[in-house]
Amino acid sequence: MKITIVYDNEVLKEGLKADWSFSCLVEVENGQRILFDTGASGLILLHNLDKLSIDPTTIPEIFISHAHWDHTGGLLDLINLKKRSKFMSPGPVLNPLLQERWSALKGLFKFMKTSFPRVSSRVWSNLLWSGQKKVWL
Repeated sequence: MKITIVYDNEVLKEGLKADWSFSCLVEVENGQRILFDTGASGLILLHNLDKLSIDPTTIPEIFISHAHWDHTGGLLDLINLKKRSKFMSPGPVLNPLLQERWSALKGLFKFMKTSFPRVSSRVWSNLLWSGQKKVWL
């Protein structure tokens, strides 16, 4: 498995932009590619993907961990580039600012509401649902 940090508040590679946020690309041995979160800014996300030579249209799955602005800010930019990605989340994590545009994803977003939701055969989320409460591990 390979994990590439795409977006973070610190950068170690020249040319990448830092911002209070997070996104990483998870690549599993079987070829599966999952973008975990989308950072705070679509502009920075797309810039960093470009600098890392990662074509965002080749990422078939996007996992959103939770609704904070610094994890969902680049989602709309990705949707505009590629409308056929599979979107996943451990529960209804929609930021109210995204509600209008979210209807365009009907049928494309898969909500997972289980303890340690399985993202793929080798990738699991770290969010545990306890009733309606989120418990971070």
